Amino acid sequence: SATETEVYSSALLVGCLILWTTDRVKENSDRRWLFLAAYVAGLGVSLHLTALLTVPAALYVVISRRGVRILGRHLPALVGLFLLGASATLFMLVRAHHDPFVNQGNPSTLAAFWDVILRKQYSPAPLWPRQAPIFIQVGNLFEYADWQVALGLAPDPPPTVFRTGLTLVFGALGISGFLTHRRLDRRSWVTLLILFLTATIGVLAYLNLKASPSFGGSFIPANAKHEARERDYFFTLVWICWGLWAGLGAVRLMRRSNKPAMLGVIAAFIPVIFNWTAVSRRIEPQSSAAIREGLRTLDRTPTHGIVLVHADNGVYPSWYLQEVRGHRRDVTVVVVPLLPAEWYRAELRRRQKLLSDDGTRRWPGTESVIAEICRNAARQNRPVVDAIVSASNTFPSPCRP
Repeated sequence: SATETEVYSSALLVGCLILWTTDRVKENSDRRWLFLAAYVAGLGVSLHLTALLTVPAALYVVISRRGVRILGRHLPALVGLFLLGASATLFMLVRAHHDPFVNQGNPSTLAAFWDVILRKQYSPAPLWPRQAPIFIQVGNLFEYADWQVALGLAPDPPPTVFRTGLTLVFGALGISGFLTHRRLDRRSWVTLLILFLTATIGVLAYLNLKASPSFGGSFIPANAKHEARERDYFFTLVWICWGLWAGLGAVRLMRRSNKPAMLGVIAAFIPVIFNWTAVSRRIEPQSSAAIREGLRTLDRTPTHGIVLVHADNGVYPSWYLQEVRGHRRDVTVVVVPLLPAEWYRAELRRRQKLLSDDGTRRWPGTESVIAEICRNAARQNRPVVDAIVSASNTFPSPCRP
C-alpha cells in the first residue's frame, strides 16, 4: 500500500490496464475481460487510489459498447472480484503485527487498518468549506500546467515569457488535438474527456487543497495555511490527456502544412526536451540531495541521541539510511508532525519508552508531548536535539532545564 509513497508511474500503469481491459469488452467478446477489469481495479486500491480515477471513463467504455445491462447482470461477480483484488491490502494487517521499522498507522487491528485506508491521521479535508478560494485552487492548476512543458527554461514558479510562451503553444496544440479527436472518433474522445474532467474538476473538488507554497500572494490572508509542498503530481492524468491531444494537434498541423507527420510526433516531445534538465534525477547536486539531508540529520546527532524532525525531507532519507544502509541506528528519529497520531505516540512508548501510557492516550499539544519526551530521554541519559538547529547541537527549548 502506498498511502505514503508516491507511486504515480505504477498507478498510471494500473489505470491504463483498467482502460485496456474494459476496451476489450466488445459486442461479442468474452465477459471475462470485464471480470479482469474489476479485479485490476481492486488491485489499484491496494496500490494507490489514484488508479481509480480511470474507473468513470472505463465504465463509459463498457456501457457504450454493451449497455448498462451487462453491469447489472454481473454486478455480484464484479463486486466480488473488485474486493478480491483490494484484499491485497490485508497484508498490512499481517505485517503490522511484526512491528516493522516503518509501520505507518500500525494497522494491526481492523479499526486501525480502516483508519490507514481512509488516511484518517491526515484529517482529510471535507468538500466544504474550501481550504482556499475556488479561483485560487483553479489558478494553482494552471500554474502547475505551466511547469509541465518547459520547466528547464525557468525552474522558478512565476511565469516567464519563454516558458509560459511554450506552454501556450502546447496548450493551443492540445485544443487543436481535442477538436480533431472529437471529429475522428467520438467514442474514444468521450472516454478521454471523462478522464480529463475526473482528473481536473473531480480531483480539485475531492482533495480541496490549500494554496500551494508558491501561489496565492495578496489574494489570500498572509496567515493562511499553505500546502506543505507543490502538488502538481496529483494531476498526472491531466498532463497525460493534455499530452495526447497536443501530440494529435501537432500531427494535424504538420499534415495541413503538407509536412511529414513525423515532425508532429517530434513536436509532442517538447516537454521531454525542455524539462530534462529540471527534473532529471541524475544531475548533481539534486540527485543526492536526499542522502545529504539524511546524513546531516543523523550525523549531527550525538551518540544514542534523539532528533526531532519536522518534515518529510528529513524523515524519509533518515529512515532509508538507518533501515537500508544500516547507518546510525543508534539514533531515534522523532517525527514531530506525527505526534498528534495516537498510534505514533504508542510506538514511541512501546519502542523507546519515551512516553507514558497517559501521554500516549491523551493529546495535550505538541509542546507538552515533546516536554515529556525530553524528561524520559533525560532519565535514559539520551540527548535530544532539534534537526532545525542540530548543526550546533542546540537543545530545543522544551528540553532546557
